[in-house]
Amino acid sequence: MSDAATRHKEFVAPLRAAMYDFEEKSVRAALEKLLAPDALTRFAFPLEDNKGAPEFYDNVYAPLFTAVPDLERRDTIVIAGETPQGADW
Repeated sequence: MSDAATRHKEFVAPLRAAMYDFEEKSVRAALEKLLAPDALTRFAFPLEDNKGAPEFYDNVYAPLFTAVPDLERRDTIVIAGETPQGADW
């Protein structure tokens, strides 16, 4: 059995893999598996708050992908752990 940080990294690994060459269909599918339908993501202006994976993709990634059509993600460092207060990130 692995520790919590390793499990958390494994949980987001499919999204990170989908974003490697950033194809809309695979990123949307990974987000759907990762976020609950009522999950609220909060960003600064102009991204603001988004509820669920479809709204998150449409308001955050779609404009970015339109602006940068060869968008891709390359991870150099992936970290996870516990805060001094005992919360996971």
